Amino acid sequence: MCAPEGTTTLSRLEEFSGIEPVPATTHTQCLVLFQQGRVDAITGDDTILAGFAAQDPYAKVVGAAISDEPYGVGVPAGDVDMVRFVNGVLERTKSDGTWAASYDRWLGVLGPAPSPPAAVYGRTP
Repeated sequence: MCAPEGTTTLSRLEEFSGIEPVPATTHTQCLVLFQQGRVDAITGDDTILAGFAAQDPYAKVVGAAISDEPYGVGVPAGDVDMVRFVNGVLERTKSDGTWAASYDRWLGVLGPAPSPPAAVYGRTP
């Protein structure tokens, strides 16, 4: 199973028996190895995998996630106006249906849109 070098995904694969981790320089290089038949599968973020499935008729997103590593938006701590703006845009997109429509458009290959994630504020260790 291919994953980019130096990623948490690649190191996570080492925890599973029966899986041979195959490093590549990028996710795109993993797709090339998959298309050449040199690896049987690729692992990575849902967004990356959805893009591969959209562009390659032989690629399908299958199975459960092997980890949960959410994205975040980083804003300088002192830029209160930017924080308010970003939070407002995120809340509006969740409440007006934009979030679900965007999910369906770009990530629909992963299945129906789940509920939008809850906002988590502050720094995490």
